[in-house]
Amino acid sequence: MGATQQPVKHLIFIERIASLQDGVASSTSARAGLLALRLVDTWMRAGAMALSDNTQLERSTRRELAEMPGVSAIRGALENLLDAMRGAAETDRRPAGIALVEYGAALQRAGEWALALDVYDTIIEHLDVADNSHVVVDAMNRRGACLRDLGRIDEAALSYNDATELARRGASVRGQLEARIGLGKLAYLRGNLPLGERMLTDTARLAEESSLGDVRSVALHELAAVSFARGQYHAALRFGYAALQGATELSLRERILGDLASSFVMLGVRAAARDAFLILAFTAEENVLRSACMINLMELAAADGNRVEFDDYRRRLTGADLSPAFRTQFELHAGRSYQMLGERDEADPWIVRALERACTHEFNQLIFACENAIAVTSTLTDQRAPAPASVVPNDIESIVADLRSLRELALIGCEHRGELD
Repeated sequence: MGATQQPVKHLIFIERIASLQDGVASSTSARAGLLALRLVDTWMRAGAMALSDNTQLERSTRRELAEMPGVSAIRGALENLLDAMRGAAETDRRPAGIALVEYGAALQRAGEWALALDVYDTIIEHLDVADNSHVVVDAMNRRGACLRDLGRIDEAALSYNDATELARRGASVRGQLEARIGLGKLAYLRGNLPLGERMLTDTARLAEESSLGDVRSVALHELAAVSFARGQYHAALRFGYAALQGATELSLRERILGDLASSFVMLGVRAAARDAFLILAFTAEENVLRSACMINLMELAAADGNRVEFDDYRRRLTGADLSPAFRTQFELHAGRSYQMLGERDEADPWIVRALERACTHEFNQLIFACENAIAVTSTLTDQRAPAPASVVPNDIESIVADLRSLRELALIGCEHRGELD
C-alpha cells in the first residue's frame, strides 16, 4: 500500500496567489506570507540551523517584502517575524510565536480571515504549550474570531472552548476572559441576547476586578452591540462611550467610533453619524470597518433621499470582498435603503438574499432582522419623504460633543497628510 498523502500546508495562501493577478500588491503580500510560513515550518522543527540551510528561502522572502509598496502592518509583521527567527536563541520559540500572532492580527485587520486562520493554526501546531501557553491561548482566541467572521460558528465555539481550558490550566485570567467575550458574542449572534448579555456583563466586571482595563473595554463594546440589537440605542451609546475611554488599541477605538455612529443613526442624529462614518471610511486601518462604514453611509444617503450617493455606495459594496456576515448585512441594509426610498420591488430581492444567506450561516439575529424587514415592505407607499433629522437628546449631548471634537482632529490630521481634497 502506498503512503498516505499529506495535506498541502498553507493551501489557502497558494489558492489566494493563484486567484490574483501577478504584480498586484495583495499577490506580493500573499507570496511573502507563504514563503515566511514555509520558513517557519522548517525553523520550528530544526531551529537556527534551518536558517543556515535555507538562506535562499529567507532571501526570497525578504525580496518579496521589499517589493510590497509603501509601509503596511502586514509587511512590518513579516519583517518582525524573520528578525525574530534570526535573533532567537536555539530553543526559544516564543519571540517567533508572538511575531506570528502580530502577522495574523494584521491579516485580520485587512479582512483576510482565511489567511489569518492559517497563521494561527501554524502557531497552535508548532508551539509547545508548556512553554508558550499564553501565546497559544491568544492564537486560539483569535482563531475563534476568524472562524466566526467566516461564518463557521460551531467551529468558533470549539476554538474558544479550547482556549478557555488551556487558559485555565495556565492560570491566564486574560485568556479566559477573552475567550468568554468570544463565546458571549457567539451567543448573541445566535439570537440568545440574554445569555450573551450575562456573559459579557460578568466578563466586564471580572476584567475590572483583575485590573484588565483593555479587556473590560472589549466586553463593554460587545455589550453596546447587544443593546443595539435590542433597539436600546441610548444604552448602546453609553456602553460604547465607556468602552472608548479604556480602549488602547487603535483598531478597537475605530470600531467603537463606528458603532457609536451607528447608534446615532438609529436615534436620527444623522449629521454626527455621517461625519464619523466618512472619516472612518477614509482613514480606518481595518478593511472590515471601512466596509461597515460604507454600508451605513449608503443607508444614510437613502434616509436623506439622495439616490445618487446611495447608488454609488451600493455599487462599490456589491463589488467588495465581504465576509458572509458583512455580505448579509450589506444585502439587508440595501433592502432597507430601498424601503426608505419607497421602492418595494427593489427592496424585496435584496432582503430575501440576505435572509437566505443568514439561514445558511445560522446568523439567527440577522434572520430576525431580515424577517422584520420583509414584514415592513408590505406597508410601504410608493414615495416616501426623506426622514427628518432628530434633535440631540440631552443625555447624550456630551458624547456628541466629544465625537465632534474627535472628528475635527481627524480631519485636521488628514489635511496635514494631504489625504483630503
